[in-house]
Amino acid sequence: RVVSTESKELSHAVSAVQAQTEIFYGNTGSVTDADIFYDKDFKVCSREGAAYELKAKVSSSGRLMQYNVAVGKISGGEIYSLCVKKVIQE
Repeated sequence: RVVSTESKELSHAVSAVQAQTEIFYGNTGSVTDADIFYDKDFKVCSREGAAYELKAKVSSSGRLMQYNVAVGKISGGEIYSLCVKKVIQE
């Protein structure tokens, strides 16, 4: 059962990170940091009812933008993270 739970968490975390990075790649304007909370069934919820949290941080250097996105358990422990980069065209 532990493997099944971990597999389910990883699957949901990968999907959430993928969706967030698509926003980053698809956005031609400014992208901001994000904190999104999920309940035990990975449905978006408030911080108070959260079991998981997605944190997205954007940084830039010149024309290079970097977006670090991670999903972890509220109780501690990262499940999945990804760092993506793109060059801003002038």
